[in-house]
Amino acid sequence: MRKLLLSLITLILLFSFIGCARNGVSTTTNVLYASMLIYNNTDYYLSSEVVPSENLNKQIETVKKQVTPSPKNNGEANECPVGTKIFSIKGVDSTEAIAVNFHNEYYKAVTKH
Repeated sequence: MRKLLLSLITLILLFSFIGCARNGVSTTTNVLYASMLIYNNTDYYLSSEVVPSENLNKQIETVKKQVTPSPKNNGEANECPVGTKIFSIKGVDSTEAIAVNFHNEYYKAVTKH
């Protein structure tokens, strides 16, 4: 009886594992992509830091294309919609950081070194 019960439990577990996978690969993937855009051949990653409008210098670009999962070319972004305005920041080299008008705020977007 004990052998039968152990076999039954083993079969239940085996079917549970098989049922949770498709072709031996898990059916769930939790891949998160950073909010980013490409300007002047440089990848910029949106931060949560808000830039006050008085610290903006001038508009330098707009998002030309929204892509998923990650942008590959100038003017592309994965979170910001087409037409999103991109600004330089007073006193900050644009090769280090820029400001992006997203959801009615200006967010700092930084390069990763």
